[in-house]
Amino acid sequence: MLTFGRRRPPERKPLELAPLVHETLKLLEPTAGGITLREIVAPRVPRVLGDAGQLHQVLTNLCLNARDAIDGVGTITIETESVTNSESVRLSVKDTGKGVAEELKERLFEPFFTTKPVGRGTGLGLATVWGIVHQNGGSIKVQSAPGQGSTFSVYLPKHVGKP
Repeated sequence: MLTFGRRRPPERKPLELAPLVHETLKLLEPTAGGITLREIVAPRVPRVLGDAGQLHQVLTNLCLNARDAIDGVGTITIETESVTNSESVRLSVKDTGKGVAEELKERLFEPFFTTKPVGRGTGLGLATVWGIVHQNGGSIKVQSAPGQGSTFSVYLPKHVGKP
């Protein structure tokens, strides 16, 4: 929220995603309960151009939402891969939670919109994710269906050039 309030541009630098993914899952472990945490990092994923602190916040918010969508036992998977024939790297957070109805998907990134019960969510997490992803030159897509979990795919620009 500070970034939005101050209108400070992100500090975009070449960044390896694998350490970011690993660190995020390590931080989530103590609150995971019966949830299995998985990371799938494709070989030779190019670096992205992004703000490490902001992208860590994106992953954390997506993982916390995934955790909250799972009742008891389930799986959260963070995956990275280079997108074929594209200048993007895909960073996905997939859960085996309750999923989202089609009519609600278009509202997920609206500020203050939440599917959580009263008192359990502010509706700012996914709005913040959307803002950060776009500030870092990326985009985000959601695949979800009731009872089938959700996948949030973040597309970030590959770093082109010298380190």
